[in-house]
Amino acid sequence: MMTGTALSVTSWRIALFTRSNENLYGQSMVRLASGKRVNTPSDGIPEYFFNEKMVHSNRANETVRQNIAEGMAFMDVAVSVAEKVFRDIVDMKGIVEQYHNESTDDDERASLAAEFDALKETVTTIIESTAYDGKKVVSDNGAAPFMSIALETRIDSQRMNITFDSDDVANVSTLDIRTLDAATIKNAMEEQLGRAGSYLAKGSAYMRGLNAQYNLVTSRIETSQEAGERSVDSDTGEEIVRAMNLSIRSQASMSMLAQANMYRASVIKLMDW
Repeated sequence: MMTGTALSVTSWRIALFTRSNENLYGQSMVRLASGKRVNTPSDGIPEYFFNEKMVHSNRANETVRQNIAEGMAFMDVAVSVAEKVFRDIVDMKGIVEQYHNESTDDDERASLAAEFDALKETVTTIIESTAYDGKKVVSDNGAAPFMSIALETRIDSQRMNITFDSDDVANVSTLDIRTLDAATIKNAMEEQLGRAGSYLAKGSAYMRGLNAQYNLVTSRIETSQEAGERSVDSDTGEEIVRAMNLSIRSQASMSMLAQANMYRASVIKLMDW
């Protein structure tokens, strides 16, 4: 017959197993809820800190991506303005051709001159007044970049400097179709069209470069995020099976503990202890 000490040891061992099993079951449920098999360093030091490194790297890359996106927003405005200016100067150049055509009569010239002045006013207003974040978009900023965008997370990283110079900025404000001779104004229109084209080409090139860098950083973020998650993520199916097994073991141990307590109580009552 089992003594009191043996009964106590048996009950204690069953209780200890039950408690340990419940802890394991709780951990399994945490892994299921979080979707991760590593939630703290104690779950796996290498995997935990590798994931933390990837998270930190992604934060830095996200800052870079936001800066690039800001540059893209500016260039979107700049390119739109450049396209408008370029189209209007093309139209002005066409008006000059018609104005100095021998078949054009005086009334038609008057109408063309008025149209030329309206386009000139539009172009001048766009160039002078369009701004982004308080700065003129179409301007000569050759002395200092309009924006300097870091393309890497390092302090001494590669940068893209967005800048234009005076040769890129069209200026039609002084052109007068009525007073300038045909050769002079045609040459002037060619020059301003070249400048507008240069500004548009630079803006488009900056936009393509920024878009490529944005996609590159996004790819880096997605790759490192996937690597970090893969190192700590749990297999849901496997974890469900483990949790079910631990749940069954927990129920069984609780039943065993209840039976052990009942047996102990019966022995105590029988021995009249």
